Amino acid sequence: MEVKKYKNPDLYNAILDFTEKAIEIISDFPTEDLPKGQEASLEKYENGEDLYYQQISDCIDWSMVFIFVRDQLCNTDEYKNCTKVIRNDKILSALRDMLVGTIFVRVKVDKFDIIIAPTMNIIYKTNQAEFDLSLFNSEYIALENDLYHDVIEYHAITPLYGFKSDQSFIELNGNLSIRELTEKEINILLSWNFQLGQSIRGGNFIYRVAKYCIHNIFPLKKVTGSNDVDYNEINRELETDIFSNKPKENNIIKALRIFKSGEFFSLGTLTRTFDFPFRQSTYVFPRNLPSHLFEGKYHLNEAEINDFRLFYNNFEDAKLPENHFLSFAIRRFNQAHDRSDIGDKIIDLSICSESLFLNSGGQYQGELQYRLSHRAAMLLGNDPTQQESIFNFMREAYRVRSQIVHGKSPEFVKLEEGSTSLSEFSDKLEGYLRQGLKLIMKRIYKPENTKEEIDWNSIIFKKL
Repeated sequence: MEVKKYKNPDLYNAILDFTEKAIEIISDFPTEDLPKGQEASLEKYENGEDLYYQQISDCIDWSMVFIFVRDQLCNTDEYKNCTKVIRNDKILSALRDMLVGTIFVRVKVDKFDIIIAPTMNIIYKTNQAEFDLSLFNSEYIALENDLYHDVIEYHAITPLYGFKSDQSFIELNGNLSIRELTEKEINILLSWNFQLGQSIRGGNFIYRVAKYCIHNIFPLKKVTGSNDVDYNEINRELETDIFSNKPKENNIIKALRIFKSGEFFSLGTLTRTFDFPFRQSTYVFPRNLPSHLFEGKYHLNEAEINDFRLFYNNFEDAKLPENHFLSFAIRRFNQAHDRSDIGDKIIDLSICSESLFLNSGGQYQGELQYRLSHRAAMLLGNDPTQQESIFNFMREAYRVRSQIVHGKSPEFVKLEEGSTSLSEFSDKLEGYLRQGLKLIMKRIYKPENTKEEIDWNSIIFKKL
C-alpha cells in the first residue's frame, strides 16, 4: 500500500491494522446487547420553509461501548504494535502521558486516546461498526496533522438571528467570515441550548430558525508539559483569540448595523476545537433572544456585499482606542439595537449623538442643544432646507431624550411633518446617526488626520 504521503508510515499501518481489528471486535457484539440511549434531532417540515420540529429517537450509546471493550482492545497484538511505534517516534513519545494543549487549557494525552481516535470517529460518523478505508484515511490524516502540528485550531460560531444574505459565504479577512449554517450545525447549536428561533408548543417546534453565523478561526500555539505559563505570550494571543473581551465578531456586528438599517441579533458564541486531544471540547456562551427581535430582518444583498467587505476592513484597520469619542459613539449605537424598551433605545441613540457632535473636537462649549443640532445639520444636510429640517429634528430629539430621562416619556412626538410615534421617531434618529457615523468615520480614518478629531469649522463654513 502507498503510504509515502504520511509523516509516519509505520504509525499509519499500525493504526490501520488496529482500527480494522477494533471494529471487528465491536461488530461481534449482538445489537440487542449494545447500550442504548436517546438523541434529539431537528427535522425540517417538508412544506415549511422556516419550521422545524424536534424528534427524539433511540440510538446506540457508543461512548459506553468503548468503555466496555477498552481492556479487550488493549490486549490485542495490533494495539501493542501501535504502542511500540509511538515509543519509537520522537515527537509522539514526547507527547505520551504529558500535558498537551494551549496556554489556556492542557490535558494529559494517553496513548490509547491516540490509537483509538480513528476508530471512534468512524463509528460516531457512520453510527455503525463497519470499517471504511477512505473514511479511515481522512481520519488518520486529520489525527496525524493534529499530532505533528505546532498549533491547535479553535472555531468560534456566532449565530445571527434575522440575518440573511444573497451569498452563503462571505469572506472578510483571513479566517473570518459570515456564512450559512449547515443543518448539522443547527442541530448541534440547539443541543447546546442556543435559542435559534421562536419556540412553539413547549419547545418541540422551532420557527424562523437562524440560518447564518459569524465564523472565526483561531490558531493557538500548542504547549507541551507543565512548564510555567508565559503571561507575555498570553497577552499577545489575547489580542486575537476567543478569550478576548473584544472578539472580532463584535466588530462585525457593529459594522453591519452601521452599514445599513435592519434588525438582527447575536445569539451568543459556541467555541470548539476539532483538533486532537481536544476534539469536541466546547465552550458555550448563549444569549436568549429578546421578544422584540422575533420579527428581526436584515438582508445583505448581492450588490452590497463587496461594499460591506471594504467597509468592515476599514472599520477593523482603524483600531481606535476604546476611550476615543467615535469608539464610544459606535458602542452606544450598537447597544441601542439590543434594547427592548423604545425609551432606552432613544437614550442610547442620544448619547451616541452627543459623542458624535459634542465630543469630537473643537473648543467652543456653547449651548449644548444648539451646538449638537447645528453640527448635525451642517454635516448631514445637503442644502439649507434640508439643514433646517435636520436642525429642528435634532433639537426635538434632545428635548425628547430629556423627557425620557426624567420619567416623562411622550407617546407621540410633534415634528414638522406632523405627529409621529416614538418608534418611528427612534428609527428616524437612528437613520441620521448612521449617516453621521459613516461620514465621521471617513474623516477620522484618513491618514492625514493625525489628531483623530473633526474640524467642525471646515464643515460649517464650507456649507455656508
